[in-house]
Amino acid sequence: MFSGNYFVLRKKYMTVTALGALVTCGSAQPLPQSAPVPAQCKMDLPQVETLSNSQGPVSGPFSLAGNEKGEVTVLSMNVQRLPFKANPDYRDDRVACLSKLSEKFDLVAYQENFMGWAENEEAQSRLYTRFNSGLSISGHVRFTAKDEKMYSKCNGLFGEKNDCLAHKGYQQIEMKGIPVFNTHLDAGDSLNDIMTRELQLAEILLALPAGGRVIVVGDFNLKRNRAEDEANYRMFLSESGLREIARSADGVDVILGRGVSAKSIGTVGNNLLSDHKGLVARLDISQP
Repeated sequence: MFSGNYFVLRKKYMTVTALGALVTCGSAQPLPQSAPVPAQCKMDLPQVETLSNSQGPVSGPFSLAGNEKGEVTVLSMNVQRLPFKANPDYRDDRVACLSKLSEKFDLVAYQENFMGWAENEEAQSRLYTRFNSGLSISGHVRFTAKDEKMYSKCNGLFGEKNDCLAHKGYQQIEMKGIPVFNTHLDAGDSLNDIMTRELQLAEILLALPAGGRVIVVGDFNLKRNRAEDEANYRMFLSESGLREIARSADGVDVILGRGVSAKSIGTVGNNLLSDHKGLVARLDISQP
């Protein structure tokens, strides 16, 4: 698919440039808590619902009870921290819950994290969050920031989900020699939205290494029940060589990988945290 000619798109987007200088991140600290932890968040471990929709083999129920050598736990979640107090139903006291949840995983990738996690710069510096695209990456594993780009195409400035106000794009880091991408694609149901997501997928394809291991997470906004989206999703997997590790029930949230395998996958969270559940995976990254 991809407008019938992926290679034309590939040539077209060779000129997309990065925003800002590259930065190097060390071992990221747990997200700071800006409020007392509400009672409903005081759990020893997050309540994970095991998934079984991976396209590859999954060995068993999801567990956070210690990593074996060569394993990492990953959380990807749209946390609906919208700018300008756009949704007052999701209050700042959710930050404490999300902070506690984040502490349990080796690598955490958030989307719609526009509001940040704390008011002070010291706390903000613990996160790799760069051009206010709402993307942030943190974790207990050591990683290096490699690239960040805002998509060259968006749809909707004051209407059609207002995506052009969000500066959506992707972040790339390197963790244990593996490129990891965090992204959020255009939302909405219109034909222009669908075409915009198609073009954004083409831009990600340009950024992915031609071979070797890679992990891609994020909110793709590609719904299972929307034929054009599902066709574009399947074509993206085919062109990239990525395999579906975990995908939300509606299809929009994904964890994808190439050269890595899933030991277990699941979802975490409820309406107290966000309008999206988080996707979690225990990955075996021991094989080069």
